Amino acid sequence: MALDAVGLLDHLGIDAAHIVGASMGGMIAQTLVIEHPQRARSLTSVMSVSGNLDYGAPTPEAAVVLLEAPAGDRQSYINDSVKARVWHSQRYFDEEKIKTDYARSYDRSFYPEGASRQLAAIYASGSREDALPKITLPTLVIHGTDDTLLQPSGGQRTADLIPHSTLFMVADMGHDMPEPLQPLLTSVIGSHVKLAEWHRTTDHAIR
Repeated sequence: MALDAVGLLDHLGIDAAHIVGASMGGMIAQTLVIEHPQRARSLTSVMSVSGNLDYGAPTPEAAVVLLEAPAGDRQSYINDSVKARVWHSQRYFDEEKIKTDYARSYDRSFYPEGASRQLAAIYASGSREDALPKITLPTLVIHGTDDTLLQPSGGQRTADLIPHSTLFMVADMGHDMPEPLQPLLTSVIGSHVKLAEWHRTTDHAIR
């Protein structure tokens, strides 16, 4: 999947970009930066992990919901969406919004095998712990304090492994990006990108 992102950069004629990924996307972003560092100007890894299963594992309650087979019909799929509350930001949980989001997801592309294949891809990709310490790009790690799907220890571990990285823990955030927190997240990521550009254009080293 990291190669898919590189292929998109090639198609768009972009030599290098600021790479941002969340959850599994954070793992893909890490892999892209590790394997194709020349294509990245910075890394932002959001609610993700290093690949070491000792850090960031789901809580038992979240694991049960994650491993459930998805409902086959549209209405049951929408009704089951509230089960995801176990890993969503409790302070901002909106049952009607999540049902609407699941309805749109079903209508756009219902692919029940997708979740299990994503899990298989995550396990097959293995740990990135040997490679993360070699990252020299400006790196921001964001994680929610209330994440039960990939617990905060996963973000902490990622930040500990990447030299000079910045860890930003977001209070009351679970494994989602609720609308009330989006201005904060975009501001933090935007500031990180601006600082990375300053380092790049002024040739200042990251310390």
